[in-house]
Amino acid sequence: MKRWLSLFLAAWIAVSLSGCSLPRAENINTPVSSWEESTSASSDSDEETQPPATINEQVLLDEQDVCITATGLDSREDSGIHLKMKIENRSKQDLTVQTRRTSINGYMLDAICSVVVPAGETVNDSILFLNSSLALCGITTVADLEFTFALFSSDWSEYLVSQPVRITTSAAEGYAYPRNDDGREIYNNNDIRIVSKGLSGNTSLWGPGLLLYIENNSSQPVTLQSTQAVLGETPIDILFSETIDAGKCTHAVISLIGCGLEENSTSRLTSLTLNFTAVQADTQAELFKTDAIMLEF
Repeated sequence: MKRWLSLFLAAWIAVSLSGCSLPRAENINTPVSSWEESTSASSDSDEETQPPATINEQVLLDEQDVCITATGLDSREDSGIHLKMKIENRSKQDLTVQTRRTSINGYMLDAICSVVVPAGETVNDSILFLNSSLALCGITTVADLEFTFALFSSDWSEYLVSQPVRITTSAAEGYAYPRNDDGREIYNNNDIRIVSKGLSGNTSLWGPGLLLYIENNSSQPVTLQSTQAVLGETPIDILFSETIDAGKCTHAVISLIGCGLEENSTSRLTSLTLNFTAVQADTQAELFKTDAIMLEF
């Protein structure tokens, strides 16, 4: 995760305003939203009265001289949900354990996990799902978690990539799996649905942004990307790339920081025009491109 953030920051700093041309766009009215209000309204108040979800101790991975065991689930107000693990490295080399393609309750969301385990040693650590990511998806109860492990040698060569791991919690039975998809639908084709939930000045670390709900109803993992947009009448470069596994959804933010908007100044924005390119997440083969979409605020 830290490595990804460093790359993202470097790329963002390298981006400068440049001209771009998008085809004539369909106008879609979408409101300026309050992220805090939308996420709190979408949360089921009954969920907050439920006892914290728990898991049984279970082996998640046991191959190539590595054994990873889930030992518990811990919710902390100051950070988020911690999936506690015991990692046994029986190999003769130091290994770094990370996670990929993480989701909770069918929502793709980022997790923090990068654990160095010396050769022949056992380390107790955790996968952290941040409160900010959980709130963005309106998650207050954890019913299931899914991810894959990616292990690397000390020279960052790939040591092992696991099959998808799924953990169900004590809250899974009878869980309704609600979807926080309120907003204005701006695309629904090719088994991909995109809903604009409006603008907010505080949706992410990056500042003002457009909050989206994205749903992948296809049978393959899809990465949605966007690099160009028109802010009002000004062409801008943006950085947006979001991977959604088959049958899953996510909430994502298209950051507009560095585009002449300060935090909480979204009232100055009247329109945003952009389009998306979809690629197969594993092969990077292009699947489709959307027409230009104009959002009016």
